[in-house]
Amino acid sequence: MNGKDEHRTRTAVPVPHSVFRVVDAPPGERFGLWKESISCIFDVEAERETRLLDFDAEVEAWLLGQLMLARTTSRAQSWRRSASTIARDGMDHYMVQLFAEGEMEAGDGPRSTFADGQALVVFDLAREMTSRTPSFTNLSLVIPREALSDALFAPDDQHMRTLRTAEPLAAMLRDHLVALTRVGRRLTTTQAREVSRATTTMVAACLNGCEHAAGLDAAPRVAQLGTCKRLIEQNLSDPGLSASQICGTAGLSRTKLYALFAPLGGVNAHIRERRLRRALSALADPRNRFRPVYEIAATCGFRNESAFSRAFRRRFGRSPREARHEGVDLAPAARTASGAGHRYEHWLHHLAV
Repeated sequence: MNGKDEHRTRTAVPVPHSVFRVVDAPPGERFGLWKESISCIFDVEAERETRLLDFDAEVEAWLLGQLMLARTTSRAQSWRRSASTIARDGMDHYMVQLFAEGEMEAGDGPRSTFADGQALVVFDLAREMTSRTPSFTNLSLVIPREALSDALFAPDDQHMRTLRTAEPLAAMLRDHLVALTRVGRRLTTTQAREVSRATTTMVAACLNGCEHAAGLDAAPRVAQLGTCKRLIEQNLSDPGLSASQICGTAGLSRTKLYALFAPLGGVNAHIRERRLRRALSALADPRNRFRPVYEIAATCGFRNESAFSRAFRRRFGRSPREARHEGVDLAPAARTASGAGHRYEHWLHHLAV
């Protein structure tokens, strides 16, 4: 072996890998262990007979650079991601799922979707959803929003999209996810970083290129919307941020601005949502443990703490102080969870570009 080979051997660090399973626990305790573990992202319930008689669940996960890939197998159950859950974990990722076995019915109120082995389904984890699955095995790719959103034609219109694998790009992404699970344990961290970049590019190509994505004729609208959203992000701390200000800076009429933001619930609703999401992220950050709530509210563009607290509770179902307590407690709990199988819980909450 020459010097270069020895150097490669010494520096080839395996990709982080985690396996959570409940099969070794007494049957009556398995569902409780699963419910506690998966509560890092979903609240789940199952029929009494399923919970007590023959429940099983396993999550095998790989940390691929800034992405997480997981293969999950479990019994029939219901899944929920509510406003309260979103406030509790502050997660702001996209998730692409493929069902290798079984199927899923999901909804978020006005919309519903169905996925089986012939489809990929996309979730925006900053949005609410419920679903039901029979016994299943699925693959889940989790991507931080900031890693993907700038590459998408419609970053805020991906929630619960179903991509049929009859579409060539969707079929390519399906095959890529299956291949990643097959070779995941053999990847090194250096290889995983390269795979992460390639995978994110492939997901963007799939979401942009499949049927129902924004077409070329929508490019000017997408560019204008992107410009306006960047202006909003840059000025969220300004309590005087208004439609007039955005129109003046972006060179748009008020009518055009309102039309651009209509699919997002309106420009004012979008500004309020972004302010609340930024505040939630700040409250959940352990570095802000002793930072006054009124100061966080002010930096997010709220004129007073009372108005901020009311808006926050309406959106997330809990007070800013409650969200801060839960968010700050979450990280050490994930880090100290017993057993390597719980590592995926920590990864989900700390994915970042």
